[in-house]
Amino acid sequence: MSVQLAILGFLREKEFYGYELKKVMERFMAEWSDIKFGSIYYALEKLAQDGLVEPVREEKTGNNPARTIFRITDAGQEAFQKLLGENLRNFQRQYYPLDIGLFFSFNLDRGKVSAMLRDKAGFIRELLDHLNSHEERLRQNPHIPEMASWLVRHSREHLEAEVAWLLSLAEQYEQHDLFNGMNVRDYLDLDRRHSTGEEESLHSRGKRG
Repeated sequence: MSVQLAILGFLREKEFYGYELKKVMERFMAEWSDIKFGSIYYALEKLAQDGLVEPVREEKTGNNPARTIFRITDAGQEAFQKLLGENLRNFQRQYYPLDIGLFFSFNLDRGKVSAMLRDKAGFIRELLDHLNSHEERLRQNPHIPEMASWLVRHSREHLEAEVAWLLSLAEQYEQHDLFNGMNVRDYLDLDRRHSTGEEESLHSRGKRG
């Protein structure tokens, strides 16, 4: 619902046509949101179908196609307040696609995995350099609210933690086998034995013998 919240939020401030709205959202939100800006046109059309925004007029300049200007409706104002409250109150846990790969990483040489993790950390460091430069430009612009720096800082501090974690894990790969010489099939077998009590009974028989 992030893209809907953003569209309604901007349309509360002024009327927009689709391309203009896309460019403004990219300029203000690209550095710290995961909004797919190509989805804005579809989301705007869906909001119009739901009666949350409405076309005001069409404008045409020269030989360019006519463009439709949109504004927020009263129902859209109510929806915006609801979405804003849900966004600020709700917590959505983050999951990391990398972790699925790490779960199966016993299939690769440990040194290779470590190198991959260090490469990823290096890429994130480059991104951090970009964010730091962006944040500094924001601080120097008196027309940008302080909140903008806090939003970039939110992304930056998460990424800094990710770099530290990646480097720490890479070091562990270099020092020892995190899978104890086993693969997922071995662990599945152990889990089956544990859940059926077979592992315990084998252990007990071993003690009796």
